[in-house]
Amino acid sequence: KVEEEIAEEAQFVLPSTITVHTESIQQQFPEIHGINTALLQQDISVLFVAVKKDRKQHIRQLHQELILQEGIDKVKFIVYVDHTVPAEDVASCVWHFANNIDPKRDVFLTPHNEHGVSQVGIDGSRKSLKWDNFKRPWPNIIVMDDTTIETVDAQWERWNLGPFIPSPSHRYKGQAWKGGAVAEEA
Repeated sequence: KVEEEIAEEAQFVLPSTITVHTESIQQQFPEIHGINTALLQQDISVLFVAVKKDRKQHIRQLHQELILQEGIDKVKFIVYVDHTVPAEDVASCVWHFANNIDPKRDVFLTPHNEHGVSQVGIDGSRKSLKWDNFKRPWPNIIVMDDTTIETVDAQWERWNLGPFIPSPSHRYKGQAWKGGAVAEEA
């Protein structure tokens, strides 16, 4: 049997009944640039939080504060991504956190709280020397420059590539960091 079935303190909370007051949380924590609660409405206990890190251990410390907030204290999984990632875009959030984690370093487990919910925080943010003591170069997101996009768009029909498809680079331009193939330090 799983712990929820045998531990008295463990409880199941139906995710669609959870209310997270995103505006008040963002006012209280200005480093939070977005919170996505959409999966809760689908009974999936996952919250995405876009954060601008500005100190060492920032995500871990923020997680410890957020899990005390009403509503968030009932969510099982809280996934943190960089402020450049649109929190409302689940696919981008998953792509970023899956590419940016080392489970040993970036996963925070919390035992059952007063609601009987144990929680997992996942730091899916980009790692840097300044904030994370991360010593190797971090790859940047690959996006085409405007000239290349315009050239391909202008030649699309002539190249007979089928129905026009807008460049995927438009979607990711705002998520790229300064620098080229290697992201510059934040």
